[in-house]
Amino acid sequence: MNDFLQNLEPGDKVVQVSSGWGTDDTIQTVSRLTKTQVVLDNQRRYRKANGREVGSSGSPISYIVEFDEEKAKCIRQKSLAKKLQRFDWHRLDLHILESIAQTIRHG
Repeated sequence: MNDFLQNLEPGDKVVQVSSGWGTDDTIQTVSRLTKTQVVLDNQRRYRKANGREVGSSGSPISYIVEFDEEKAKCIRQKSLAKKLQRFDWHRLDLHILESIAQTIRHG
């Protein structure tokens, strides 16, 4: 893990893991680096020594891990499922809902 953190450069993608009541992983981009920290484009700061968020101690914790396409796919799938869960399906016409239902049955 340490090699990954030491070799980061601005523009690299990382996975930000925030755990508390649940785990919420997001894909972030490295904005800049200091001698001891990784700063993401969302302005959150992480220690180069261990990947943990600066200022966090205990729970909930936030840390960064190495980006890879498989993790990104899982994050996108979970995010899309959350959005669909909160979507107001009553706004759609019947023919659209029937098409979606058919896709779900066959997918």
